[in-house]
Amino acid sequence: MGDPSPGAGSAPPLPSLAIVNPVAGEGRGAAVWRLVEPAVRALFPELAVETTVALGHAEALGTAWARFNPGGVLLVLGGDGTVHEVVNGLAREGAGVTLGVLPAGTGNDFARNTGIPLEPVAAVVRLAFALRRAPGGGPARHEEGTGAPVRRVDLGRVQFMEWGGESRTRVFLNSVSVGVGPRANRLAGRMRRFVPGRLRYAAGGVAALFSGSPERYRVTAGEQVRFAGEALNLTIANCACFGGGLRISPASSPDDGVLEQVVIGRLGLIRALLALGRLYAGTHVGMRGVSVTPVREALRIENGGGRMLVEADGQEFIAAGALTVEILPGALDLLR
Repeated sequence: MGDPSPGAGSAPPLPSLAIVNPVAGEGRGAAVWRLVEPAVRALFPELAVETTVALGHAEALGTAWARFNPGGVLLVLGGDGTVHEVVNGLAREGAGVTLGVLPAGTGNDFARNTGIPLEPVAAVVRLAFALRRAPGGGPARHEEGTGAPVRRVDLGRVQFMEWGGESRTRVFLNSVSVGVGPRANRLAGRMRRFVPGRLRYAAGGVAALFSGSPERYRVTAGEQVRFAGEALNLTIANCACFGGGLRISPASSPDDGVLEQVVIGRLGLIRALLALGRLYAGTHVGMRGVSVTPVREALRIENGGGRMLVEADGQEFIAAGALTVEILPGALDLLR
């Protein structure tokens, strides 16, 4: 690809790291990195590169690097799972670190939700344009109404006790879900070998509807009951999309300081399949039995069985007991 660098002497003199997931996007991550690496190195002359080798490695790399490079730039080439890991690493040690995302996964929902081009070369070009506008050769923090290249976005945080007895805290970018969504995510993963790309998210959703049933949930904010009853799916959304472009919460924005509680209630199979089909356009929110409620305070989510399969940004967990979910406004600096 051509050199999109902002020009001689204008590249940001900042410590920078690229975390590359070579198996992202069904194995295309390594090829994508080879394609964009020359241009990325032109933008960041002091770039270090780390390649992930296992689940959880991106999180450890992000934590370790951010500890010694406050104010640096951390680029992630991968999908939502890789970005999720890195952001959880930054949540512990990443004060002042700016995140850049080069999408190379299957779903790429965080890129879609934040306006980052889904084509990696276009994403690098956009990155170069943002840096060209930066005063003083480096990313300037976002201020409302300015052209600063860094956007401050919200994160969500979910806390729970794992089935094995360990207390867990995870931050999420897109959403956290219980019900059909996590089952669909699990089934989609099992279809990896014979259903291509984003199609398996929809196929997983259909399979989940046929293989499960509604569960009873109770959602409270302090003493206020926000929902109590049976539901096919319950999502707390920070962004509009999950599952490779399914617009679960179409009005959500990652920088409005508000989460959205989206409940898909007890629907018959035909209406549930209709709701699934309408998720791509986001028109399911107008259906009877579907509710969307803004969330500004911490929520507690419980179910009747005490054991919940939980999905956050495509990552799967098993909770024993209640979940607590809250928003972290403006917690992440993102290169536009």
